[in-house]
Amino acid sequence: MPHGSGISKPTEDDGIKKAELDIKITLIEQTVREADKEMYRWLLKAVTQEGITYNYLKQIMDIPFSRNTFYDRRRRFYYLLSKKIC
Repeated sequence: MPHGSGISKPTEDDGIKKAELDIKITLIEQTVREADKEMYRWLLKAVTQEGITYNYLKQIMDIPFSRNTFYDRRRRFYYLLSKKIC
């Protein structure tokens, strides 16, 4: 007769996964604010969604910052995030 190796707790497992995800989301949002509070909206979109380039942000979202400033702040975000997760 088949049997499992332990007691299944799917609701508890889902709760744990959600809590871990909430922590990661908070970490990313705080780090984006540290990188640049004024650029928060555009920077958050760029680091959380694939394919978001400066050209997209300029043409569609009308980002008021230069290309160099945007990429500098994005690098700063990744630098700050790497310091927090290491």
